[in-house]
Amino acid sequence: MGKCRGRIKRLVVSAAVVYVTYILLPEKDKEKIKTAARELLQRAGSAMQEIQRVYNRQNEQSMLKEQQEQTLRQWEYL
Repeated sequence: MGKCRGRIKRLVVSAAVVYVTYILLPEKDKEKIKTAARELLQRAGSAMQEIQRVYNRQNEQSMLKEQQEQTLRQWEYL
């Protein structure tokens, strides 16, 4: 999960740099910056999806472990 957080932090910093650059550039160069910004947004979206997958997997494993423990407790009572 830490790997994804670092990736998102880098993307946010990159997006901020792109935004400031966009403001400061002359009109003729702004199309390149728009393209770079779109690419950054796509990467950020991919990173968020990866975080969601990791979170879901960890949550699923936790629930599975809890179910196993509960089943064991029920068997102990029998």
